[in-house]
Amino acid sequence: MKIAVFHNQPSGGARRALHGFLSELVQRHTVDVFTLTSADQEMLDDQDVATSVTRMEFAFPHPVRGQLYLNDLRRRQGFRRLREVNREAAERIDSGGYDVALVDTCRFQGAPPILEFMATPSVYFCHHRLFTIDDLPRAPAASAYAWVRDRIHGPFEQWLLRDLWESESRLTRLPARVLTNSDFTRRRMKQVFGVESTVCRYGVRIPTSCPTGAGSGHVLSVGTLEEHKGHDLVIEALSLLPPSTRPRLLLIANDGNPGVRARLVAQAAQAEVDLEISILPRQEELDQAYADASLLAFAGIDEPLGLVVLEAMAHSIPVVAVAEGGVLETVAPGRSGYLVPRQPQAMADRIAELVADPDRAREMGREGRRIVETDWNWPDRAAFLESILESVAVPRPRLVPTGVGG
Repeated sequence: MKIAVFHNQPSGGARRALHGFLSELVQRHTVDVFTLTSADQEMLDDQDVATSVTRMEFAFPHPVRGQLYLNDLRRRQGFRRLREVNREAAERIDSGGYDVALVDTCRFQGAPPILEFMATPSVYFCHHRLFTIDDLPRAPAASAYAWVRDRIHGPFEQWLLRDLWESESRLTRLPARVLTNSDFTRRRMKQVFGVESTVCRYGVRIPTSCPTGAGSGHVLSVGTLEEHKGHDLVIEALSLLPPSTRPRLLLIANDGNPGVRARLVAQAAQAEVDLEISILPRQEELDQAYADASLLAFAGIDEPLGLVVLEAMAHSIPVVAVAEGGVLETVAPGRSGYLVPRQPQAMADRIAELVADPDRAREMGREGRRIVETDWNWPDRAAFLESILESVAVPRPRLVPTGVGG
């Protein structure tokens, strides 16, 4: 097949998932990536997993301090420009003779506008958290200025969020197929937008060299610095352990809200939790952070899947995770880790249990890796996506050699 791929992703789990899928597909098909310059290329490079890469210029306008109403106008203009760039990308894909297009989530608005403009048969892959129109989230203010702006411009913000929700509701109905990364997200897609979708699970990169797991070092928490990642719950849980046995917390993030980071640092200092925050480490540093960890503590709120849970299992370390969202589909309770209610004491008890029993922790780590190798390997997961793309692709006439046939 000749496959066009469009994405405008930030760094994170969905970015790593797309990279993994393409690394398999490009071995058997022509895979041309169309992306925007606003997409992440720092941690992962599309050039490594594509036949060709076309990058189109786009930068979302940053707010200007003191320009309250002007910033609202600039945001609207940013979304209009984003729509124009998506139209240009659709025209390039349609003129390229592609059999099918794989369209990934947009970092700014979920389902991207390219779905409206493209005539090439498309498959849309939804990775992100979905909300009903009456439950749209608002990120916490990153500064005092942002707090004032939010109070003054609340109605404008809600108006914009409603427009974006209505746009996503319409766009998700346009592709030939919609894919989601978990059964949890599939149910949410049906509940929020009334759209049927197919679960296409990720694969996980399995380290070729992996220790026996469950090191004697830190507790690891991985995820962007936003409130919905639940890092504050992990800090609170660790604060409940005796200081003499309290492990250090290493928090690895791709980016995030400066206000959230400041609050986490202050919370850890108040609770006497030794916190280190690492932003966008190199892959080898991330692998080492997993290898040296005693366990992964994961407290994301209604996480669509929680790829970091599977990555921890691939690195042979056990997981203590809040029992909600897609995590219910990844952690094998009592085998690869523990699922706990959203309560600091419940998480603290399981962390303490694994820290005190390294043999148990190592066995859970080994079982987690076995599960990933069997159920979450890239060849099998990519083959499923490949079958979806083939079912949607434009049928091409078969060439019959001269003199053959009736």
